Amino acid sequence: MESLSVLITSVSAKVSMAKAVATALSRLSVDGRVFGADANEDCLGRYFVNGFWIMPRDENLLVEDVIAWCHANSVQVVFPSRDGELVFWAKHRGRLQENGISVMVSNADTVSFCLDKLAFYRQCRSLGYPAISTDEHCNQIDGDLFVVKERNGAGADKIGIGLSDDQALLHSKQLAAPVFQPYVAGEEISVDVYVSQCGDVKGVVLRRRNKVVNGESQVTTTFRDESLESLCAEMARGLALRGHVMFQIIIDKDSKPQVIECNCRFGGASTLSVAAGLDSFYWFMLESTGDSLTGICVDLAEVPLRQVRYAADKVTPA
Repeated sequence: MESLSVLITSVSAKVSMAKAVATALSRLSVDGRVFGADANEDCLGRYFVNGFWIMPRDENLLVEDVIAWCHANSVQVVFPSRDGELVFWAKHRGRLQENGISVMVSNADTVSFCLDKLAFYRQCRSLGYPAISTDEHCNQIDGDLFVVKERNGAGADKIGIGLSDDQALLHSKQLAAPVFQPYVAGEEISVDVYVSQCGDVKGVVLRRRNKVVNGESQVTTTFRDESLESLCAEMARGLALRGHVMFQIIIDKDSKPQVIECNCRFGGASTLSVAAGLDSFYWFMLESTGDSLTGICVDLAEVPLRQVRYAADKVTPA
């Protein structure tokens, strides 16, 4: 293939992701460009890509428009980056593939239950995975303190943490579709996993969330734990995940993992896992061009790596 261009949707302010995609593309030795798309034409991400599409909002987005835009701009690979858009991309993944456009997303059924915290809990428990107890009714959850969150949507959206039963019930009245979980004190970690298009797990990287701001890791550090890595690889296969995905887990006081949720996309701080050897964007581009990852050697960092996310300046001719 002589050329390959890619599109990052909901690029927003995901500058690190745009740079990681550009680096991966440059290693393919093909002509190509990195495009960004967002409904906000003033988003910061547009200044860190080669071209920009003011994409229609979710409710107005049509697959025919996506195909036409991608063909007009020679885009063959799409990297969605926001939970709210994943259903659209998963639903139309097959049709897009038929039109020569590969999307890094899991199938529609998997995306749907991963976005639904109650369905995710039930699916995990049915397969024997240690998901944290989740119910629509507070009195069905064991514990003295509770977490209350929206059943669907971003995990940090209107969340109530460490609430008594009365407080939890009061907080739930502010939510559209609340679910209850026990409050578990412990260490919060993120786990990045890449699953090939044929279902093989290529790598797992564990990250401690040392400092969290607005639901995303501002300071995060990698570590190794073979049992946790094996668990997350098993879950990724069992849940039929594909591409880059991210588990959120709490390690409780008994050192047992409690799986909170799975995001079927690249995370805000997942670029640390790329630096640690989880070459997700490069691997997906290879698969999109018809190459197999079977012979790819995965060399994950053995020493811990720390990432600190911070604001920086970019100066260009106006």
